Amino acid sequence: MASVQTHELTDLDDDCLLSIFSFLSPLPDLISLSKACRRFNCLTGDGRMRLLVLPSASTDTVESARQAARTRNCRQAYHTLKEAVAGSRPGDRIVLEPGTHDVADVHICWPLHLVGGGQTADDTVLCCSQSIDGALDFRASGKVENLTVHSRANACITHRQGALTVEGCNLRCTGTGLSHLFAPLVTLATLQAPHSRRVPAAAGAGVLTVVETKIRGGHGSLAVRTLGSGALRGVRIINLLRGTLFWFKVDSAVPAAVPIKQEPAVVSSMWGQQTIKQEVVVSDAAARPPLQPSWARSPASPSVEVLEQRAKAWHMARHKERVPLGNTLGEEEDRPSLKRQRSS
Repeated sequence: MASVQTHELTDLDDDCLLSIFSFLSPLPDLISLSKACRRFNCLTGDGRMRLLVLPSASTDTVESARQAARTRNCRQAYHTLKEAVAGSRPGDRIVLEPGTHDVADVHICWPLHLVGGGQTADDTVLCCSQSIDGALDFRASGKVENLTVHSRANACITHRQGALTVEGCNLRCTGTGLSHLFAPLVTLATLQAPHSRRVPAAAGAGVLTVVETKIRGGHGSLAVRTLGSGALRGVRIINLLRGTLFWFKVDSAVPAAVPIKQEPAVVSSMWGQQTIKQEVVVSDAAARPPLQPSWARSPASPSVEVLEQRAKAWHMARHKERVPLGNTLGEEEDRPSLKRQRSS
């Protein structure tokens, strides 16, 4: 009897597998498929599975979008971010080409990954001149990476619910109106109260995580507004010559008071600049008893007193190394008078 040859899925070439994978939903089919083997993991993260958004200066025609999809090896190309979000599926990765993109009230209702295609965050800029809910309105889990969001009317990013991560971005809010009504980052995530009537697009439970991000408010007074039940924790700040990098987390499960004003944390610069004091103010909509911030209680992060002691020790060490010129001149002037007193 002739032996029957059996063929497996791994016998197909990469192009055939990518065409098959394109019909699967990213979440959860492609994620589960990526755990099968190393080859499937590379194919599911291939650039031909992504969605591409062209800059605003490009030609706004259907044929130009098709031509861009063929030349740039992507699944589909769009001219605006709102069109790409509408044509995406849960778990898709949307890559924005370097340049300027006009956005306003982009509502994201399913998990998405927005990433800038440039080498740095300044290469890809999202400009928002008129908006009601902010430039990017996240109503589900997602991730924003390597982007610059510049808003002139409202918040740069509005977080309502889900796990949102903002990594390696620049958030700038330069509104000329009432600056106390908005901020570069606004989180509305809150724990759902029992037997409460939910309204459309109401806030739910969620976690906002910010990693290595530059935040600049309209007048430099407020960077983050927490209108839900969360409080800032794990705050870490590094001052550089070209900006300030922030790390922090806002968890809706951590209750906050109205208002919570954290103690000023003294943070030294990496380039030998003078230490500065950063104050983080958190506001909440529901009145609760005052609690100590969790990031100050955490044993992994030092307390405010420890940071102040380190800053004082650092200043004393620098003062000993660099003796002011005025003190040396004063000592030289006093030496003759001391000799006269001794001789007399």
